[in-house]
Amino acid sequence: MGLPIGTQEFVARIEQLACRPTPKKDTTLRLKIKCVVHQSTVAADYQHELIERYKRVWSGIASGHYFQDLSRAASDARANLICKRLENPGYVEPSPFVPTSVVGSPAPLIKWN
Repeated sequence: MGLPIGTQEFVARIEQLACRPTPKKDTTLRLKIKCVVHQSTVAADYQHELIERYKRVWSGIASGHYFQDLSRAASDARANLICKRLENPGYVEPSPFVPTSVVGSPAPLIKWN
């Protein structure tokens, strides 16, 4: 923290708890746990690309235009579809290309929406 973007002194670090079950011959029934640390410097180019990505993401969040590669209307429609799918995982967006059965017909007729 506090280092300028692009500095070679920036180190990314992950601290992980690694657990392993006890061997069958061990009667203590204790998990084998160790703390593992992964760390590496981060290339200057990647740091700059990442900060630009964060800025784009924040711009989308702040403006509500989440899918900036789409028009605002298409972005809103896609966001609404995702919300509907989260609320109801079985939700399938109606499509004009998917056949639906005609209600009340004696034979399984197909109607294209």
